[in-house]
Amino acid sequence: TTSFEAYSEQGTLTAGYSAKHQPSLEGGIVVRLRGALGVGVAGSYLHDAGEAGVHALVPHPFAFNQPRTVDGPTPALHEQTAIHLQAVYWIERSPRVDLIISGGPSFFRATQDFVSDVTYTESPPYDTAAFSSASVVRDRKSAVGGNVGLEAGWRLTPHVGVAGVGRYSRATADFAAENAHVVLGGFRLSGALRLMF
Repeated sequence: TTSFEAYSEQGTLTAGYSAKHQPSLEGGIVVRLRGALGVGVAGSYLHDAGEAGVHALVPHPFAFNQPRTVDGPTPALHEQTAIHLQAVYWIERSPRVDLIISGGPSFFRATQDFVSDVTYTESPPYDTAAFSSASVVRDRKSAVGGNVGLEAGWRLTPHVGVAGVGRYSRATADFAAENAHVVLGGFRLSGALRLMF
């Protein structure tokens, strides 16, 4: 929520940003060091061309303390790129089935659009105003968090397999100029093609 001045009176602008379930792309490498222990790295990318809901209270040009309500949507991009470093514990249930438990730090780079201003139309007697458009500013921030994961794999051939992967990661990006704290990461469930060497 931000404030602005119009007709010598203060108005307010509030924007609510949706967070939808979106498909993302992820890949990684795991190297066994000794016995069941190993290290890994995974990367993920999320693109959400969502929208923000704009709600503004616009002062009246002639009547004091009688703001007009202006509501409307505007496009608002959100992107996340993450690198997950992992310590790995490998459990072989059988020659064809295994489990991988992992955890470690995560490094995020986030891009977020923020609503900065609203454009509206008005006409006599000026008792109402209609949403026209909104201006957005794009900001980018980096954040450090953590991740834990569990992967269950099924070996089809000595070098090819499939797996189901569940990973939870989390970090908070502080966009100081907009006074916004954006939570990054979350729980992701995915299917994977494995190549083993």
